[in-house]
Amino acid sequence: MLSLFQSPLLRTYVVKAPTTHPIYENFRVKTFKALLSSASSTYQLASLGELLYQCNYSYSACGLGSDETDRLVHLVQELQHSVESKYEGGTLYGAKITGGGSGGTVCVIGRNCLKSSEHIFEHLSLSL
Repeated sequence: MLSLFQSPLLRTYVVKAPTTHPIYENFRVKTFKALLSSASSTYQLASLGELLYQCNYSYSACGLGSDETDRLVHLVQELQHSVESKYEGGTLYGAKITGGGSGGTVCVIGRNCLKSSEHIFEHLSLSL
């Protein structure tokens, strides 16, 4: 007979990330809102994008993300910091998982939406 401590169904749960996520998320949301009302600039877009990345990584640390959406967010971040992007003036600023929970949709902040979308799709097709 197995005791509770020997049970194969006993799981270890991460506590710190799910506890701190809503606290820091509240700060990020308030900061995001304040930035939206500031003057439109490259600095504003970069700051909004950084907040999106922080939201995504915090959410994923809780075990709530998905590999597919994390891959898209990581791709946007790679493209944002690529030499090609800097040469072309940079059109991508940040991304995060969004939607009804546990994946499915990624929100991307960018400039020149058509060019940004084409850039993402081009690199996605190359990595498949």
